[in-house]
Amino acid sequence: MTAAHALVLVAHGTRSPIGRARVRELVNGVRMLAPHRRVLLAHVDVEEPRVGDLLAHEGESADVVPLFLSAGVHVRQDVLDAARDVHGARVLEHLGMRPVITDLLVEAAQTLPGSGPVVLASAGSSNDRARAEVQALGERLAERLGREVMVGFVGGPGPSVEAAIATASAAEGIVTHLLAPGLFADLVAKHAGAHVIPVTAPLLDTDHGPAPPSRATSSPTWRLRCERSRRVQASRARLAQVLGRQRQGALVDDLADTREQELSGRIGDDFPISIEWEDAGTVRLRGAPEALAMLRPLDFAPPALTFDAAFSTQSEG
Repeated sequence: MTAAHALVLVAHGTRSPIGRARVRELVNGVRMLAPHRRVLLAHVDVEEPRVGDLLAHEGESADVVPLFLSAGVHVRQDVLDAARDVHGARVLEHLGMRPVITDLLVEAAQTLPGSGPVVLASAGSSNDRARAEVQALGERLAERLGREVMVGFVGGPGPSVEAAIATASAAEGIVTHLLAPGLFADLVAKHAGAHVIPVTAPLLDTDHGPAPPSRATSSPTWRLRCERSRRVQASRARLAQVLGRQRQGALVDDLADTREQELSGRIGDDFPISIEWEDAGTVRLRGAPEALAMLRPLDFAPPALTFDAAFSTQSEG
């Protein structure tokens, strides 16, 4: 049986029961907001079903959204390879490229004390473009927050979280660039504890401690916990709204075939670049900045030909 225009949300997968619960809460929120579509959850590691198996079984005409905050190996290889083998399956823009992610990180960072440097702690990737994407995010956060933001990665090449804390003179906190609780979130929290600095929770996380006795419900600590819980619940609802608005066939960014793009760069093709998104309901003033934000982290030499000039040359020939 095939699912017509199913919306497949692809998470990494985690052994953390809390992390699993938070991702499923997000998926259930999308189902409530998009009752006209089949909303399915798949994974690239640890949990079942795996994205390749799910798409092979019922993924024809599916729109696939990677729930990843940067487009690293899991997005550019695991998800794309799985979708490429299924007729009609298309990969949409990964979650990290949505403007709502920047907004949520800014709001989280604003809960940190002071106005000095903070560290943006991200998962990390062996993919250069994924790391550049996170660096560009750090620059946007710095501009909006008006404070220095140093990027650190939990794993892979590039500056580590520990190195970023050391580089940022008197770092006043850590902004967690992770979606849900799990191993990496625990490692980020451990770094914060070692340096006795505050840390924001993953975007889908909330406090899980028991409620204090009634006499303590007016304490500053409990009020802060309640406010943080409300903020995270609102964040989860906003993410669900963004994902629930996916339109059938609204191809935002299929990342093309990354390996073919890199091959074209190596052989020195000089061709015009045209950026296009197909969605009759899009707001152009919003879509254009999103497309530009996606392209800026990419490293390629600008072509000598413009799009119109290429057609003019073909016509003359």
